[in-house]
Amino acid sequence: MEFVKVEATVRYDRGKGACRRLRREGFVPAILYGQGKETVALSVSPKELVTALAGPLRGNTVLSISINDRAKKSVEERMAMVRDHQYEPLSRVLRHVDFLAVDPGREVRVEVPVRFEGRSLGEAAGGQLMALHRTVTMDCLPSAIPVVIVADVTNVTLNGHLTVKELAAPEGARFAMSPDTNLVSCQLPKREEKPATVAEEGAEGEAAAAEGEGGEKAEGAAKEGEPAKDDAKDKGKDKGKGKGKEK
Repeated sequence: MEFVKVEATVRYDRGKGACRRLRREGFVPAILYGQGKETVALSVSPKELVTALAGPLRGNTVLSISINDRAKKSVEERMAMVRDHQYEPLSRVLRHVDFLAVDPGREVRVEVPVRFEGRSLGEAAGGQLMALHRTVTMDCLPSAIPVVIVADVTNVTLNGHLTVKELAAPEGARFAMSPDTNLVSCQLPKREEKPATVAEEGAEGEAAAAEGEGGEKAEGAAKEGEPAKDDAKDKGKDKGKGKGKEK
């Protein structure tokens, strides 16, 4: 595997002021650390670095950094990967980069994207395929980092899963996560209760209103009937009194 080449220059000026001057000149401040060696402050071309990281491996790209130390009049080749980077919040211009030195003969830990392929048996039975993990953690030799891990979901049944142990790791790479980790599952879609339509809500409202009016009418009729009974009693008393006087 051929590594992407990037040029860098050792910088001896440190601090915020020096970094600002470096950015005005069109460079990005960076540091290189790892492998038990002293951390080195560098300056790199942002355009060259962004181009290097635009390849198929993206953030997992292994770089061959040519480090020019003008003070010592020496050039050193170091292999490294981008472990952290910062962007300007508004302009999205690269602001700072951390490089981790790597050894060609030692594994590095990376996150590799997973691509699911095929139509599962569960989907054919009316299920819905759900991705639980879209990347897998792997330990790989720098020259063996895969671009993507292909996962065939054809045999995933309804209520079934696809686990890490069912995947194949390329030569020089191995999975660094539990083999029983579920990557994808197939479940029946949940049924949602249908909300009431405008017509149904209107019908319910009219029924409630009609029920309320009927109750009010019955109550009103009862109230109107009470005084009528009292009037009849009063009239009966008056007639009784009149008959007594005539005697």
